[in-house]
Amino acid sequence: MVRFEITLDKRTQKKNGKYPLKLKVTEYNVVRFISLNTDYTTNQYDSIFKKNPSGPLLEHRVSAEKVLERALDIEKQIKPFNYQTFKEALFSKQVFKRKHELSVGDLFDDVIKRTGELGSKNTASTYKTAKNSLLRFRPNLKIQEITPSFLREFESWYIQNHGGVLTATVAIYLRHLRAVINEQRDNGRLPEGYVYPFGRYRYVIPEVKKIKTTLKRDEILRILSCKDFLSEEEEVARNLWAFQFYCNGINLKDLIKMKWSDQVGNSFAIRREKTKNTTRGNPQLVQIPIGDSLKKYLDLVGDRDSEYVLGFLRDNPFEKTVLNKRMKVGKNLNSHLVKLGERLGLSVKLTTKVTRDAYATSLKKSGASIEVIAEMLGHTSTAVTRNYLDSFDQEHLHQVNDLLPKI
Repeated sequence: MVRFEITLDKRTQKKNGKYPLKLKVTEYNVVRFISLNTDYTTNQYDSIFKKNPSGPLLEHRVSAEKVLERALDIEKQIKPFNYQTFKEALFSKQVFKRKHELSVGDLFDDVIKRTGELGSKNTASTYKTAKNSLLRFRPNLKIQEITPSFLREFESWYIQNHGGVLTATVAIYLRHLRAVINEQRDNGRLPEGYVYPFGRYRYVIPEVKKIKTTLKRDEILRILSCKDFLSEEEEVARNLWAFQFYCNGINLKDLIKMKWSDQVGNSFAIRREKTKNTTRGNPQLVQIPIGDSLKKYLDLVGDRDSEYVLGFLRDNPFEKTVLNKRMKVGKNLNSHLVKLGERLGLSVKLTTKVTRDAYATSLKKSGASIEVIAEMLGHTSTAVTRNYLDSFDQEHLHQVNDLLPKI
């Protein structure tokens, strides 16, 4: 979203006591100023823009408002918004012509840039691979070409070129495409007469569920009770895995960013990084009870000399530093966990990623309700939790069939 405002830039005062009048351009979290080649004192600015001016003062106001109107008109025509193109067009004497064809690649690039700046590197990466796949199928793709027929053709092409099997990947790519189109629709930027291609009787994105396996209860107990380690580093890795497990299975990034100040009474209250941008209007906190088991491992891995519980970070680092630390810590932990899992004879590879799955399925098998599990995982709805848990139901189905008569 881009916003404009005529403002007096008081960051730099000129020798004559005046300040430059500028157009403030706010593009999501990036703010820029474009000079309008006019200077005013604070009193002059207030007389022109905060009162009801007349005569020459009114002419100044009308002139500034024309710049604002032109800015708004140009912004509607640049899809996606490009600051340099906008700035050049703002002072051009030529009429800025509307682009009737919206490039799908450009629209994806806008989302990729925005999500990357917000710290969602993985999301930005999946949007990039989705864009590349669509453009391999049809280079220079325009939004007008996205029809139900096109979507069915793309699905068939993707399946034929990836082993002839429908996978969740094509569904992910098409959901990203739908999100890009939805953003244009919500902002009133779709071409006039364009027919939305998704939905019933048009094109429905396939739902592909992958059956997954996770640690069984006895395997989790094997990990937690293990006392035979090859090195001190391996024991630390196990302790951190156990701490993550008792922290509601939160992902490694959330674990690394957890602060001692997040402790409220006998619980930690954190906001999941994965949902921080999608639930800004209704922030959801994951409450992690500090029970005996969690406290045991908290005493083992906690760093009381740092503001961060695990002590891997210092002094409110930049997002890039957090991501690099997560990758480095994850790689080191998993190198020890995998070997430990092999020695323990586990049915799945032991890594930091399986912790959340193990936690959720443990709650389900213990009889916890979907509503409770959703709350503990920090899911936005029970539907998300239900779909998540359904992917682990293979063992349950085998147990059901074991009740059948045997010969």
